[in-house]
Amino acid sequence: MEQIQKKRKIFVVVSISIILSLILFLYYHNQKATQALATNQLVELQETPSSYSKSESFRMTADKKVDNKKMILVDVKGAVKKPGVYKLENDTRLYDVIEAAGGLVDAEESKLPLAKKVGDQSTVVIPKKGDQTTEIIQEQQETKTNAATDNTSTASIKINQADVAELQKLDGVGQKKAEAIINYRQEHGPFNNLNELTKIKGIGTKTIEKWQDQIDFT
Repeated sequence: MEQIQKKRKIFVVVSISIILSLILFLYYHNQKATQALATNQLVELQETPSSYSKSESFRMTADKKVDNKKMILVDVKGAVKKPGVYKLENDTRLYDVIEAAGGLVDAEESKLPLAKKVGDQSTVVIPKKGDQTTEIIQEQQETKTNAATDNTSTASIKINQADVAELQKLDGVGQKKAEAIINYRQEHGPFNNLNELTKIKGIGTKTIEKWQDQIDFT
């Protein structure tokens, strides 16, 4: 009987040991798997913001480039669907302006220089069919006209008759220099050529070169 009881005890102890070992093995394995999963999740969390940051940084950089690009304002009138003032990118062509305004409506397309650049503050007038308008981009034409007018008015300065105010229209001439010109003219008589002006203090060769197309000796 004693031997049988001893065997039973040994069997029980061995069984308990096996069960405990199995439990410990499963617990250790489960902990290891949990740690691996947590580590993977942590890595994903760390990587995700980085990827987002790179993507966001790229988007912000692209937006900044767009913001920094020079924009122009163009007033569109005439035979277009949506006349008005439009903010467009620099280096815009007439074709782009028409597209921004919704396209043409019964326009005289043969007169349109579609590839021509449109500058800032330009007024674009799209002619209707039968319209004889030739100034499509008016702002540029007006600028050229004004420049020509200014040159004409400047060239009409009569050096032997002009007063102080008129002489100050010459490049580099202030009140004192204008008075010096008049004083010299009164003392020595009328000027016959540009070289005589160099005898006045403060007027040199470079100065009179600027006046070649601005002075009339009549």
